Amino acid sequence: MIKVLVVVIILGIFVLGYLMLGKWNGFLYHSYRNRQQKKKQKESMLRIGFFNPMLEKYIADTLQQVIKQYPTLSVDFYSGTEEELIQELSARKLDVIVIENDMTPMPDFQCLSQTFRLEQRADQIRLVKVREEAPDLLRVVWPKNQNSPIVRYFLKCLSDR
Repeated sequence: MIKVLVVVIILGIFVLGYLMLGKWNGFLYHSYRNRQQKKKQKESMLRIGFFNPMLEKYIADTLQQVIKQYPTLSVDFYSGTEEELIQELSARKLDVIVIENDMTPMPDFQCLSQTFRLEQRADQIRLVKVREEAPDLLRVVWPKNQNSPIVRYFLKCLSDR
């Protein structure tokens, strides 16, 4: 009688363990799927910060080119002081920032930048890449280890104009 009771208890423990592992497996599967969806959403987003909100319209043609390549792209614009934008960039809340080229000290993390000038061509004003350094120019800054293909393509389109 005791042997049967021990066997029943052991079988009960195994059945309970099997059911718990099934629940745990389902939890891990859904957690993994949620992380993958969030990662995919983040990869299809471009967050750009401007020190002056009026500058957004000067990159419209670049954004059109990027959206042709990535049709599901979501572009978010932010504005603020240069210090706020640099903090947000270092916290990875922004992908790219556009600031004045007044040699604002950059944060401790490594970043890359390109210098642009606002030029009027035909009937439009747009950002044009320049090689010189002057205080009246604009600087586009992004983290050095930027791995997003969308951000890299945006920067390529911006540089190619």
